[in-house]
Amino acid sequence: MSAPSGLGGSDAVALDPALRCRHLRTKTMFVATGDWDEHAREHPSTSAAYWCLQVMGPVGPDGQPACLDDCRAGRACFEGED
Repeated sequence: MSAPSGLGGSDAVALDPALRCRHLRTKTMFVATGDWDEHAREHPSTSAAYWCLQVMGPVGPDGQPACLDDCRAGRACFEGED
């Protein structure tokens, strides 16, 4: 699958929900527009504010930022989809 133009380093994570931590959230996930993953592919955001459900804040339990670029496999607190 090719990434839409305009996506930064988080393009693979934005396009494949299996690559991002299941605890990562942003307000656009709760907007009544249907499937968030489809919306993210069609309308990538460079300014979305993310938070971690494990600590309910803008950083994860490891003290690092909660964002598409960082909340992926390899991070100590990462949990993928079941």
